[in-house]
Parts: sequence; C-alpha cells; structure tokens
Amino acid sequence: MKKRRNLSRNLVIRMFTALLVLAMVLGAVPVSAASKSVKVTTKKKLVAELKKSNSETIVFTSKTSGTVTIPAIKAAKNKKLVINASKAKIVNKSALKSIT
Repeated sequence: MKKRRNLSRNLVIRMFTALLVLAMVLGAVPVSAASKSVKVTTKKKLVAELKKSNSETIVFTSKTSGTVTIPAIKAAKNKKLVINASKAKIVNKSALKSIT
C-alpha cells in the first residue's frame, strides 16, 4: 500500500514538474503579433480605427451613396486603407501608407 502511494505521489510530482516547465517555456517564447486587419462599415468607425495604434489594415465597406471625408489624422500614416464602397465618394485629407 505504501509503495502504491509513493508511486502515485511521484507521478503527480512529475506531472506538475512537466506542466511547470511547459509553462516556463511557453512564457519565454516571443509571440509575434499578426497583422491586425479591421473591418468597418461607417465613417465614425473608420475615423476611430484610424486614430487607434493597434490596427494596420482597415477595410471600409459601404453600399450607401454619398461623400465620406477622411479627416487629417497623424496616427494614420502607417495604416493601409482598403475601400469597398462603389457608390460612395471618398475625400481623403489624411496621409495613409496606402489606399486601395
């Protein structure tokens, strides 16, 4: 009985040790951030995303007609803007990395 208890205890200790080592290894591995692509459908959301620092590519989709003016935003200089709005007229006053 004592031998079984020791085997069970040793097994638990080994499993715990293995989990601890795994956690330490995963914590030490650098994580590369994938490019952040955001989809927006309104001018208000578009302007908000252009002001944020964590989005790299913004996809603006709209089926409505009218004019959408993108104001001058300094934080937008490193952002890519993809426009899927065939009926809308886009007026850009901001310096973006690229517009397609």
